[in-house]
Amino acid sequence: MDVSAEAADLVVKEGIQATESAVKLAGSALKNVAALLLALKRQDNKVVGKTNAKRLARDPAPP
Repeated sequence: MDVSAEAADLVVKEGIQATESAVKLAGSALKNVAALLLALKRQDNKVVGKTNAKRLARDPAPP
């Protein structure tokens, strides 16, 4: 193969790898957003940790 064909192959390979990692990142973000929306739909406001909306409404000053 000549140099231009090798360069073209490298550019295509890099593009495919970048696309693959972007799709993985988008999939992970979609999964997390779906979990958040599901928690909000169930009115389970405790998304992370021990704090929820009722506790914040009851005690406005964080511990």
